[in-house]
Amino acid sequence: MTIKAQANFISKATREKVLPKESRQPEDKPWVLMTDGSATIRASGAGCILFPPEGKPLKYALVLTFPATDEAEYEALIASLLIVKEARVTNLHVECDSQLVVNQVLEECEAREECLVTYTERAKALHADFPQYKIEPVPR
Repeated sequence: MTIKAQANFISKATREKVLPKESRQPEDKPWVLMTDGSATIRASGAGCILFPPEGKPLKYALVLTFPATDEAEYEALIASLLIVKEARVTNLHVECDSQLVVNQVLEECEAREECLVTYTERAKALHADFPQYKIEPVPR
């Protein structure tokens, strides 16, 4: 299953099971999205925790079927943004544990590897879909 297919499945489940159509979250309070990618010699993965203004946090994990390093961080961010977008969130605060990803998305540093340029452009295109959006690194 591709990352896009996994994100679509998760976002549909989020809308139908957790966020009934008639139930909307306060628009003035941001949803908080924490993302993390993981890469080891054996496996790679991506995950996020989405904290709505009211209610319980939603946790998601994806298994990546390719070797990844910085790509895992971008996969976590992009898959998470797809999920949040499908849940129709309008006010989003993203906390990413990768300073590099945050800096590249905010254009504070340039992505030089071709694959990271593609990831950066995709992440920037997705965050443009949110009327209120903030991304910052998680302090270490």
